[in-house]
Amino acid sequence: MSDYEVVKFSEAYDFAHYAWSLFFDTNDGSSLRHDVLSQRHFVSKAIDSRRQRPHRDTLLHLFLRQLYRMSYIYAFEQHRNDMLDLVVQEYEAILKFNDVRFRVFELPPEMSIDYEEVVLRRVAYLRRKLPVGRIAQDTFQLLFRDRLFLLAFNRAFAHQFLAAP
Repeated sequence: MSDYEVVKFSEAYDFAHYAWSLFFDTNDGSSLRHDVLSQRHFVSKAIDSRRQRPHRDTLLHLFLRQLYRMSYIYAFEQHRNDMLDLVVQEYEAILKFNDVRFRVFELPPEMSIDYEEVVLRRVAYLRRKLPVGRIAQDTFQLLFRDRLFLLAFNRAFAHQFLAAP
């Protein structure tokens, strides 16, 4: 009935703080960290994909999606590699919170021969279902209001773009 989209900022607040802290020293909030973009190879890929025509998604959208995949998904899975059942539980919780439908099935007992294979397939399935775009959009809405962050982000992009050969 309504054309409005429900925005769920729960995950976005934490992620926005993380993204903000990459550009500023979290102690005083004033020192820029221009090396953030170059370390993650965002600049060349993002700018090259935007040269041909305008896009609805901004460079900040691209940055947030890539950052979420690298810093949250990849890092979380690497950190919890020894407890894959916790990865499954966390991903299922994120999907439920965001009203994303997914198949539910029981994992085999931990001592079974095929446990690791089944759980890894389950993690891969749930990872594909994660609403990275929605989380990035919600985070974008939070960060877009912070003019100081936008200035730092744009300066970092400009610095990396102008410094590129």
